[in-house]
Amino acid sequence: MLHLSGTEWLVYRLVYTVSAIVAIICVASNFCLFLVTIRTKSLRSNCHILIGLCAVFDCCHQVSRNHPFVLIYAAHYCHFLYICPLQVMPIIGLFGGCACMMLIGFERLIAVAFPAQYRTRGRRFLIVSEVEIEGNMEYCSRAYLSTTQEKTQICAVPAVFHGKAAIYFANTLGPVTLTTIGVYCTVALIISRRSSISAATRKAFRSNFFVMSADVSGWTVAMIGVQFINAFITSADDYRFIATNGCGYFINSGIAAKSLIYYSTSAEYRQAFRFAFR
Repeated sequence: MLHLSGTEWLVYRLVYTVSAIVAIICVASNFCLFLVTIRTKSLRSNCHILIGLCAVFDCCHQVSRNHPFVLIYAAHYCHFLYICPLQVMPIIGLFGGCACMMLIGFERLIAVAFPAQYRTRGRRFLIVSEVEIEGNMEYCSRAYLSTTQEKTQICAVPAVFHGKAAIYFANTLGPVTLTTIGVYCTVALIISRRSSISAATRKAFRSNFFVMSADVSGWTVAMIGVQFINAFITSADDYRFIATNGCGYFINSGIAAKSLIYYSTSAEYRQAFRFAFR
């Protein structure tokens, strides 16, 4: 169990405050992306729907950075009975968002590799996507809830994954991230070698690839940071916990950048944003 001193609480509050500000920006930007998706008739393709759904999950994920605000500034720990219900939605958002990012890549892969089949059976992909997302979220939620230990701790997503749940967390997130990178790189290779693919499709995927790069880069840097912290900060769990939470900056920043990337790299989304918020 953590026992933070007065100075450690102060440092943790500073780390948390910056992270919470980034999380608020992330929620606002992704909520705007979701609104643009549902208010723009031209954004009705499978890819656009998955992008909007991913924005919703990202909002749910980032909520976890804000609800322990009072506890942290009052220097209180939280009992596991309160942590369980508070963290279910952020966990669903975390793994749902990762699944959506991967499925956007698969959707683009099918669209460019099998265009004829995609035009006739594309909507079926959404049904398969919904089943995959629901299965992923249910698995992760059950893994978390079934391994929860009766103890007090600081209420935050990294803290709730312990014991077997930490192994489930890594075993799920790792393969999904690697699959996402592989699929997007495959699509990029296909697009570069097929002259028949339209310029609009190329530009649209360029935005998707930039967003994936920002998202995955944030997770990659954060995970490398966590491994580095666990390897070199071995004297105190308290400092390791604070430093690990600081690694969340990279994840939050990558997620918060999605709307900006779509706006700056896609004429379609830029026009949709201007129309939705004029």
